[in-house]
Amino acid sequence: MGKNYVQYLVPVIFRNVKGYDSYHIFKNLTRFYAPKDVIETNTEKYLALGISALRFLDSMQFLNCSLDTLATNLSKDGNSKFKHMRGLYPKDNEFELPVRKGVYPCEYMDSADRMSETCFPPKDEFFSHLTDEHITDADYRQRYQQFFWR
Repeated sequence: MGKNYVQYLVPVIFRNVKGYDSYHIFKNLTRFYAPKDVIETNTEKYLALGISALRFLDSMQFLNCSLDTLATNLSKDGNSKFKHMRGLYPKDNEFELPVRKGVYPCEYMDSADRMSETCFPPKDEFFSHLTDEHITDADYRQRYQQFFWR
């Protein structure tokens, strides 16, 4: 290393990375790279992990509420806190989609074959047995527009 060498760390922010998925992600990453600066809660759950110049962090550890609540709180005073997102999505109809929690038909997506479907699921397929709720007509229309916008 020369005396002008600077090593940068790149934060990689996950949501709920200490959950089940992180074990599989990090297990495979550490096959190729030696981990450093590991903070784990047990042998399968990590709060933070460094691999090379990447630092994997869990946003749930310092923003412990739902993504919907976070987005709602940020937009209470207008959208001034989303200036970088506004730069990526200058049109209002495009900007509204990534700054709020979307809806997803979790229970409908019961096999990999569902990913190959070319028709948008009907509104009743968005019903959640977990919350015992249907999505609103407005949420369905927005998700429908997203589907055909890709």
